[in-house]
Amino acid sequence: MSSATGFFERLCCLFLCAGVLCASTLAQTPADKSSKLPTLLPREREMEMALSAGPEHLRKEATVYVLERGGFVKAREGTNGFTCLVLREGTEGTAPICYDAEGSQTTLLVNLRRARLREQGKSDEEIEREIEEGYRAGTWLAPRKPGIAYMLSTENHLHNPRTGKTFHYPPHVMLYAPYFKNSDIGAAPEHRGSLTQPWILHEGTPEAYIMVVTREKE
Repeated sequence: MSSATGFFERLCCLFLCAGVLCASTLAQTPADKSSKLPTLLPREREMEMALSAGPEHLRKEATVYVLERGGFVKAREGTNGFTCLVLREGTEGTAPICYDAEGSQTTLLVNLRRARLREQGKSDEEIEREIEEGYRAGTWLAPRKPGIAYMLSTENHLHNPRTGKTFHYPPHVMLYAPYFKNSDIGAAPEHRGSLTQPWILHEGTPEAYIMVVTREKE
């Protein structure tokens, strides 16, 4: 083999290897992006988890949403006004929730939008800026009357943005209390996260809730 021929073959091999490496890098890009998105669950598993958030007597006739790449989609149309889905906390956390009719017409829509923006690769800061602007513009509405969101599932694995870790929070209910603060219900700062004392989540915002942990009879 001549030196020229050998050089040519080595050059071809170099371009071929570079092409494979480039193709491999491009192929990994979507996966790398997807790895920052919430983990998807098998549809039947997600529906089961979503419905576990509500009282048993409401589950059969509730609407159910499931998360797909791109956002939440309606998996089942209900008839009783309640809507159940598994909100995501970080990439691995799960927050099964069932909104009553009022929450289904207000806060649920906001959380569906949040999920869609997250699927588009928006940062948490970008998402919340858009949501806040939407509330100011009247695109989104806070609950307009008293109501309840059930989170009775034992699979509440919530995300702590300060530590980046998930933690388990027991079954509870959330009563709509737009713009309420903990001081409005006499809850002290140390009551935040309490399992025995009602407290306000997201205080001072359109999505403030009175948190009440449920307990089985002893």
